[in-house]
Amino acid sequence: MHRIRICTCILVFLAAATLLNGCYLRSLTDTMTKALEDASASVSTGDWDTALRQTKESKAIWDKHQLYFCITLRRTDTDAVDLNFQQIEPLLQWEEEADYTAANAELIANIRLLNGTESLDLKNLL
Repeated sequence: MHRIRICTCILVFLAAATLLNGCYLRSLTDTMTKALEDASASVSTGDWDTALRQTKESKAIWDKHQLYFCITLRRTDTDAVDLNFQQIEPLLQWEEEADYTAANAELIANIRLLNGTESLDLKNLL
């Protein structure tokens, strides 16, 4: 009986940790994608400096939590986001709107993918 209680407590703890991890990851990815979407809107109005600042804010969040992302997520996914961030900054500096728009859309999709892999849904449970 004692073993069953211990196992149940461990299972409850792991379930709670999984939920907290998913919520925290969603918060981070939502903040980053919002900044990148705002940057895209700034580019469409011709405000390249604001877009660069907003992209750097998103990159700062990514850099600050790099260790967390590398521990909890697949390395290939985090590498894709790193590569996207490296590609975007020069495009903003050169003011290449078409290339920037495509690269930013890919970056946003990759960040959303990170959230999707850790969300608690039936597909991920199975």
